[in-house]
Amino acid sequence: MRRPLQSIFRLIVGALWSVAALSLAGRFVVEVELYSHFQPPLLLACVALTAAALALRRWGLGLVSATLSLALGWSTGPYLLPPSSLPAEAGPQPMRLLWSNLQNWSTSGEALDGALEDARADVVMLTELSARHVRAAERARARWPYQTRFPRGSAFDLLLLSRWEPRDLRIHEPFGDRFPIFDALICPGADLSGWTETCVAVIGLHAMRPALPGGFIGVPPTQRDAALAAATAATRRRIAEGHRVVLMGDFNMTPWSVSFRRVLDDSGLLDSATQPAERPRWPRPTWFSSWPGLGLPIDHILLSPTWRIHERRVGPFFGSDHRPLVIELSPIGRSG
Repeated sequence: MRRPLQSIFRLIVGALWSVAALSLAGRFVVEVELYSHFQPPLLLACVALTAAALALRRWGLGLVSATLSLALGWSTGPYLLPPSSLPAEAGPQPMRLLWSNLQNWSTSGEALDGALEDARADVVMLTELSARHVRAAERARARWPYQTRFPRGSAFDLLLLSRWEPRDLRIHEPFGDRFPIFDALICPGADLSGWTETCVAVIGLHAMRPALPGGFIGVPPTQRDAALAAATAATRRRIAEGHRVVLMGDFNMTPWSVSFRRVLDDSGLLDSATQPAERPRWPRPTWFSSWPGLGLPIDHILLSPTWRIHERRVGPFFGSDHRPLVIELSPIGRSG
């Protein structure tokens, strides 16, 4: 029995090492990007295997496992620890924004009421709405008098709620009206102290879900990446116009993937999850579970470098399989 067990153990270890190596490669190669999404649980598995190997004095096993642990720790570290803190200081009054994926019929209108009340945001972007949310949107007009048209059935459509009517609203549809990219220039004026001459371009999208191995469910990741490239182009245009930018949405990718790194590099934006904040929070996954290693952070808020983050937090589950993202920020320096 000893040899069969040893063979099974070697197969398990070999499979773990292979998947861990593929997850690291997924940071650079889009063809194996899917594996990169599971770096946190793979890190835990490699650390456990390293400890077991050292306890058993299996030095070769321990060396390989430790090397993979260090590589995975380097990759995931910024998203497993809270960002650094900023000292509180006087400045413009902060604006609060909310992003949320409602998972269609899973979230009731009353649950949406509660989520909006909890966030108390100035600007809200929602996706995956259903007929259950029509009345909740109507009730929300008391606080958010400006609303775009209610989505017409596409899970990738968006609804924008705002205290202020956008000075300029551009809806990009590079893949048809089922997959819009919202680009709203919002100027609070005197309603927020210190914002008299400041506007923010709020750009949002729900990117397509990439297919699983074998083409099961979803579309090729290149289609998702093309949508994100279109959002990135909109971001660059707004920055070139001299505006501050907030890009948020369900990207259907984690921060460890090659595609996510490309969005940051091409747009010049910063990931709010890792930036210093006055009230820093531990990063949490937004989809499926709130525990790193179980859930995935696939909803994101990216910022141009001209913002001060007061707080960025992941909200509670309220029916959807996604948790909402809330950010509170104020402008600093020059936007252009």
